[in-house]
Amino acid sequence: MGLEFSHISAYNTLKNIRISLQKKLERQPLGTVQDMGNGKIKKLFTDDIDQVEILLAHAIPEGIANLSMALIAIICMFFADRKLALLSLCSLPLGLFAMGMMFKAGMERMNAYYAASAKMNATIIEYVNGMEVVKVFGRDGESYQHYEKDVKDYRDFTLAWHLSCCLWGRYLS
Repeated sequence: MGLEFSHISAYNTLKNIRISLQKKLERQPLGTVQDMGNGKIKKLFTDDIDQVEILLAHAIPEGIANLSMALIAIICMFFADRKLALLSLCSLPLGLFAMGMMFKAGMERMNAYYAASAKMNATIIEYVNGMEVVKVFGRDGESYQHYEKDVKDYRDFTLAWHLSCCLWGRYLS
């Protein structure tokens, strides 16, 4: 019931954000909109706003449930054996340090990730929109190579970024 409510609320919020964003975009000068490019606009309206859904529908309700269960487990451990409970809490600083390092590594490359995503989205839209022209003039090989390169670049960047966020990934890459 709680997840159903959080999803309904999240999607209503996303609808309102998209409508508000659409109204703001309509008020922008045409040159500003053209300078943004289709890929960046698509990313803004879909990918970026979808991230809000993850927060509202999953992270908050599931995060509260997960933290509550961890707290209940810790309380139960203290009732069972105080020394063992204290010993198990000693790993908390190490876990928080590792989380902080992963967060720091992730945030350092966040803008580059968004740029790579926007570039790939623009290339995909350009590829699909230009399909007829490409076919008529026999340029499908050249057009596909550009498309494939940007998709692979995005994949390679994203995988390297995810590995850099993991402590063990630093030693594997």
